[in-house]
Amino acid sequence: MDAKRNSSSTSQPTVLGTFEISLLVDPGEVEHATVTHVRSTGDKVARDLVLAVGALLFAQRQVRMVKDPNRLSAVEEIESACRASRAGTLTAPIAPANARTASIFTVQVLAGSSFGANIEDKLNGMVMDIAGGFATGGLASELLTTLSEPYRTFYREMLEAAIGFWRERRPSLMESTWSWTAALQRLNQLIRQGTEGIGEPQACETCHALRPAGAACLRCGAVPSSSATTTVTPAVPTFTTAPPPPPPPVVAPPIPPTLQERPVVSPSPAPVLTPALAGAPSATGTARDVSPMATETKEAHIEEPSILRAQEPAALADANEAEAPLLAGIVRRGLAMLVDVILGVLLAGFGGFGLTAILMAAGSFGPSDSPSQFASGVAVVIFALYFVAGWAHGGTYGMMLFHLHIVHQSDQRRIGLFPALGRGIGYVLLLAFAGAVFVIGNLIDNQLVFIQGTADTAVRVIIGLISLYILWSGSGQAIISQARRQTWADRFARTLVVLRASGKAA
Repeated sequence: MDAKRNSSSTSQPTVLGTFEISLLVDPGEVEHATVTHVRSTGDKVARDLVLAVGALLFAQRQVRMVKDPNRLSAVEEIESACRASRAGTLTAPIAPANARTASIFTVQVLAGSSFGANIEDKLNGMVMDIAGGFATGGLASELLTTLSEPYRTFYREMLEAAIGFWRERRPSLMESTWSWTAALQRLNQLIRQGTEGIGEPQACETCHALRPAGAACLRCGAVPSSSATTTVTPAVPTFTTAPPPPPPPVVAPPIPPTLQERPVVSPSPAPVLTPALAGAPSATGTARDVSPMATETKEAHIEEPSILRAQEPAALADANEAEAPLLAGIVRRGLAMLVDVILGVLLAGFGGFGLTAILMAAGSFGPSDSPSQFASGVAVVIFALYFVAGWAHGGTYGMMLFHLHIVHQSDQRRIGLFPALGRGIGYVLLLAFAGAVFVIGNLIDNQLVFIQGTADTAVRVIIGLISLYILWSGSGQAIISQARRQTWADRFARTLVVLRASGKAA
């Protein structure tokens, strides 16, 4: 029993920190900049580590969600910022004149069996595609000038490894851009050896992404061969010409460039240094510089670093062998819901009135009992169970017909019973809210006796349209406008509706 309890507790993700990204845009939506504010960080995690990891996951999410023109524009802005940063010519972005806050993104960085991020967005009169592209490019320019070393170099190298992949296509829902095992090993190397003499980036022999000189590829985790000498010359001179450091003594085995939704990592844990070891900021927000000399003089006093395990869940490893599903659109979801409502009504009708007929034949009803009320109650229960049981097992029959699947938004696994109940409660609350507006509106209209005839009919039509709009805003409009295509019920239960290949097991 204790072993089960300990296993359950350790599987819960740890919140590393939370920060907000404010996107500032001029009225013409041409010039833009971001301003980042850290809201909280863990006790044993460096502030800049939270920013770097969270910003990478945020960029991956936006590149995945936005359309191609905005994706390519964001990638070009990231590449330009990386080149200027490597050359030492990048300056801190300045908010454009007459700028207004077009959107605010809240990023919560998680670590458990893998890295993840919960991202909430608030738009202020800007299309999500444009806001996501602007924020992705602007955030790279901001953090490449504000992060302290070695996190700035680590962040830049991770972006450089992703540029080619992001330019080629959008990653699907369950794909990841990096090998986090190789990434954390690289971060440890930068922390212990410093950022001087890191050398020119090289082309990975396996996936052809840019990788740090002499280190494993941050994109696929492949270890460079002894004969690998292909280097990629940046568009501008770098600020150092010192030879690259030798590869770290312990590296991850080559991992095929198959991508996952969660970070791609090997089963072996990779260390992440605590603030005391990683040059992290103190309680007052100041950071200590880490140099090779300081590392050499204090190496004898360095204790074993704390470890945040970053290994890939087995369920995701199996899913990586095939193309991962994408978020479902409104057409498929609407048709699936129509089929489910028809099936649910048929099952509820046959079940409710069939059971009532059996009980009546058996004489189970008393003189004061109402068979019609009993039949209606049983029908409602069967109708609700049809949806809840279907969601708990990955999808209803209508969803299976249109190849849809319900998963957790955090780890893309089957949701189970309680999230399915939460999703049902979300839909009930939406219907109750719309119904309450309709009933209260009509009650108020009935009290306004001076409104008669055509005017009264117009008021009732307006009340009905308002109620319908509430239903639309919590369902169809949310699927169209939200980046994760979540209805109010999906957001209440923290679920996603995704596409899956025909015949693929749940």
